[in-house]
Amino acid sequence: MSVSSIEVEVPVSRSPVLRGRAAPTLSVIISSRHDRAQLHGLLAQLTPQCARADAQLVVARPGPATESAALTKVFAGVTFVHAPADATDSQLRALAMVQTSADVVVFADDWRPLERGWIETVRRRLSAEPEAQVESGVAHRLAGERLPGERPAPADGAPPLAAAAQPPYLSVIVPVYQGARVLPESLAALVRSDLPRAQWELIVVDDASTDDSALAAAPFADLIVRIPNKPYGPAYARNRGYQLARGEVLVFVDADVSVHPETLGRFAAAFAGDPDVSAISGSYDDRPPAGGLVSRYRNLLQHFHHQQGAGPVDRFWACCGAVRSNVFAEAGMYDEWRFRRPQIEDIELGRRIRALGYRAVLRPDIQATHLKRWTLGGMVANTVHDRGMPWMRLDPEEAGRGDRPQRSVQVVNTGFTWLAITLGALALVLGSAWYALATLAPLTPVLYNNRRQYAFFRRTSGLGLALAAVPLDLLTYAVNGVGLVAGWVLREVVGEPKPDATVQAFAEVGIKTWPPVPTRGAARTPPGTRPA
Repeated sequence: MSVSSIEVEVPVSRSPVLRGRAAPTLSVIISSRHDRAQLHGLLAQLTPQCARADAQLVVARPGPATESAALTKVFAGVTFVHAPADATDSQLRALAMVQTSADVVVFADDWRPLERGWIETVRRRLSAEPEAQVESGVAHRLAGERLPGERPAPADGAPPLAAAAQPPYLSVIVPVYQGARVLPESLAALVRSDLPRAQWELIVVDDASTDDSALAAAPFADLIVRIPNKPYGPAYARNRGYQLARGEVLVFVDADVSVHPETLGRFAAAFAGDPDVSAISGSYDDRPPAGGLVSRYRNLLQHFHHQQGAGPVDRFWACCGAVRSNVFAEAGMYDEWRFRRPQIEDIELGRRIRALGYRAVLRPDIQATHLKRWTLGGMVANTVHDRGMPWMRLDPEEAGRGDRPQRSVQVVNTGFTWLAITLGALALVLGSAWYALATLAPLTPVLYNNRRQYAFFRRTSGLGLALAAVPLDLLTYAVNGVGLVAGWVLREVVGEPKPDATVQAFAEVGIKTWPPVPTRGAARTPPGTRPA
């Protein structure tokens, strides 16, 4: 039986749209299958915690409506949702999810309880100022909280359920915008991971989606954050997820990425086995499911570049990458002030991590599948608006530093491509056959530089894709040149990218609202230095 087979009435106000709220609303959802005595014990613990945290408590449980009515008499402040006797855990969560419009939803099961005091901790973290947390050097670790991985001994006389839950080692953070179609596949892949579920938590941040992204995440997530009103971008969404993360290591996975069963385990083993590694980027695999020439070209090209870049790197990859929580805090988190779209916010973060003296590596063996479907227009727009322009709009020192030979080759290929375009234009204007023949000369080094890439395309997808990759490469280099020039002009005339005037005004005044306005982030550390 699927979730859709159960009839539920979805409230019109399911997506929060209130403006000017001082603090986010909080709900706790319990899916219950065990006997009533065990549920009574769990609710006896959670009810006072929810009251102190001003959190709504919702329990979804198979059984008749009469049982829910009887439970309501005992726990008057709890919302009980009855479900068919054969309802699955996923269906119980979905049924409960539509009963709340809270900004933050915490999930638990009566067989896997929450960590002791976690609900009140969530409320405290939501009430803290993000900038103050970063400046304090402990980020979201507030006064009185344990450090990640620090296991407390249960208090004397504490009920067994309270002592059972332990903080996870990994916090997996998935930002999503309008991802209801693809998100279930991505989250289901995470749940299939061979790393034991108790060792990692799943936090989904819905960046003001107008579809059912949050509802799609409910069967899988441990915690959902819903950003109301308007989207602020993946950098902002990932930072909000980090505020509520408990793990020593943060794993960032995009909503259109499907990890392999061993991906999380390899991240965990890599950090546990090498204390000197602070950030790890994974790789796309060579089995993208999206059909079509452009999709295969783009997804396989990204896999090829990842496989060629193994070892130390000066960047970070947020589609499937992990970083130690304390390093992420020290680096100042993602730059949510300048990046309102999925652009180069992860590359820029990687630069700051390396500037602090921490070690970042790329591990091609830690892989995931990219589910994205590319179009030619989408590829062009991504190259211009989300790569070339934002790269050049960074400050000159950041934009001018190439971190790997791969980028140097791309810059060289872009230059040769534009030389060929210039010679071709002269050939048309002057009607000269010599200029037309000369157009081929600058293309020769481009083809030579990409010879291994074309061999890879032929090996994995045949000669057809290898040949089609040549004009697609040239198109990419041509529009990349446009993006670089446009970004340089904007940087010199307008300056670095900034949020809209309303956000800037709220940031200057310092008004505290939910969602919090984007912050300017921690001060940048000069390259090659590390604070004492």
